[in-house]
Amino acid sequence: WLPLLELGDVILLDQRGTGAASQRMTWIVDDPVPDDVFVSRENWDKHLRNMAEQAITAWQAAGIELRGYTSPESAQDIEDLRQALGLEKLNLIGFSYGTHLGQTYMKYHGENVERAVLCGVEGLGETFKMPVAMDAALRRLSIMVAADEQLSEDVPDLVALYQRVANRLDESPVSLDLISPLTNSPMSIKVGKFGLDFILFCDIGDASDLPVFPRLLYTMDQGDYSVFQWFVQKRFNFLFGIHAMATTMDIVSGMSTNRNSMIQEQAKYSLFGNVVNPRMALWGNWPVDDLGAAFRSDFHSDIPTLLLSGTLDFNTPPYQAERLRWNLPNARHLIVQNAGHEQVLPHPAVQQAILQFLRGEEVGAMTAAHPPLKFIPVAGEREGVSHPAIE
Repeated sequence: WLPLLELGDVILLDQRGTGAASQRMTWIVDDPVPDDVFVSRENWDKHLRNMAEQAITAWQAAGIELRGYTSPESAQDIEDLRQALGLEKLNLIGFSYGTHLGQTYMKYHGENVERAVLCGVEGLGETFKMPVAMDAALRRLSIMVAADEQLSEDVPDLVALYQRVANRLDESPVSLDLISPLTNSPMSIKVGKFGLDFILFCDIGDASDLPVFPRLLYTMDQGDYSVFQWFVQKRFNFLFGIHAMATTMDIVSGMSTNRNSMIQEQAKYSLFGNVVNPRMALWGNWPVDDLGAAFRSDFHSDIPTLLLSGTLDFNTPPYQAERLRWNLPNARHLIVQNAGHEQVLPHPAVQQAILQFLRGEEVGAMTAAHPPLKFIPVAGEREGVSHPAIE
């Protein structure tokens, strides 16, 4: 963020419920986590509902008003901050969920926005994801792997490899020895197809993990679960707690009945079911009212806006930014080739584009790209690429 100081003051907002408040807002499980949570979606949903029920009781006892943790409430915090600082207008920069919050502020307080930069766009009605987007991400990755001379012979079809591994786990879940993030002591957990899908979902939008995906699935197909164990250890802390703000924000932003119907229909034929919406079991069962269709409806604004996306970003794919752009006549969309969710903002060309845009200069037909992905071979090493899962 340092270069932005050329343009003026940089305000980093400690959003309500985060930072110093995070510990108070996080409920940690009291009971042992069932060892079969990652075996099936049914087991996951049951565990999630149990956690939520106990967490809500604890938060209410602590006097935490969950209805205070919605996107409009946080947008009002930004407006209060603007007024307190005596600023006529703000430039907004938001990433991922920050684009959701940024759009909320633009919708309700747009007269106070000079310019906006939104990277990794999540629309106001797009909190819940479309299942087939993950299928598209895997198929795109499969094409890239098949074109890699060092991998094409061993992994000619990454999708078929995934299906073979997933079917085996569905029939016979594996038991992995992990370290509890709470007690730092050993524990075992069973993992089935749902667990594999969940792990892929967590990282399929991150280009820093994609290079090891072929090796991950190939070694599992050979009966070696060491790479997979690394990924499960990285992600299974989701089983041990729930955050009041993050959960409330997502659940109450909600979705339309039409989007829900599309999600349910796509889940029937997606390779991954509905794993892309891990909090789905809480929708309609949260003690805060849904923000409703008026909140999720399209808004139109002439605020100059720079939209940023990455071609490998499953979390917030470029088409979401394009959809928003239709309602922002003064918007520009810069797509970074070979960038995942986390790789767009750090790109030097993107940093330069943001500075030019916020100065009021024309960004023009600027292009940006990371080098094509270099995959880790199924065995051994490859110069210029590594991953902590195999170190």
